[in-house]
Amino acid sequence: MFSFTLKNYTAVLDATYMQIVVRSIVFAGLTTAICLLMGYPVAYFIGRAPERWRNTLLMLVMVPFWTSFLIRTYAGVTILTNEGLLSASAGSAWRRMGVAEQSQQGKGKGEGRGKDGT
Repeated sequence: MFSFTLKNYTAVLDATYMQIVVRSIVFAGLTTAICLLMGYPVAYFIGRAPERWRNTLLMLVMVPFWTSFLIRTYAGVTILTNEGLLSASAGSAWRRMGVAEQSQQGKGKGEGRGKDGT
């Protein structure tokens, strides 16, 4: 069984794990260098551009990040709605276990409903 001890930290010094740690650090360094080499010229160009173009150039840089965030948000909403993937999967599992039928018992007319009966 796994436990939180200092022994786990010493296991990182094992040759197998050390290779993975070194590779991760190299990839992090390369990624940082590439971002700096690409980011500073773009920032310099935007900073030196005529004032009327700056906002447009900044939007061209920022829109891809917003698009990614928007797509992830819609995916999360789709999964978590009452008709979504999570509800459908959990609902079928609950029905197989008989939990769904038990939760529906005892709900009489109007119980668990709003003022409009829905």
